[in-house]
Amino acid sequence: MVILSWNSFSQTVTETRDTTGIVLSTNIARRVAVDLLEGDRAEEEVNLLNQEVDTLKQIVALQDSLGILKDNKIAALNKVLELQSVEDRENLRKLESLNKELRKQTALKTVFEVTTGISVIALILSLIFGGK
Repeated sequence: MVILSWNSFSQTVTETRDTTGIVLSTNIARRVAVDLLEGDRAEEEVNLLNQEVDTLKQIVALQDSLGILKDNKIAALNKVLELQSVEDRENLRKLESLNKELRKQTALKTVFEVTTGISVIALILSLIFGGK
């Protein structure tokens, strides 16, 4: 118990004041003041540079995100082009089929017209020469 009541083991705050004074020459005092100011400026510059680095890191992250978004957009557009190409090939195939069918129908129409013309001529000739 006795040990706990001594100042060195006490939990009460004890204040000690340094009463030792230092005497500096004016030239050295100026140098110390200049060094302290330069140190403060350097510390402020370090803080500003750290903020600038953080900002640049954010810019790089945003640019990376934009790059990823552009890559995704390019991939999506390539997929659209691929699908469009497939659709174009299908449409071309259909167009060729329709052109083939049109040529067939045109040929049938021509045959029909020729046979109809021949039939009409034959009918007219049979009426002219058949009635005598």
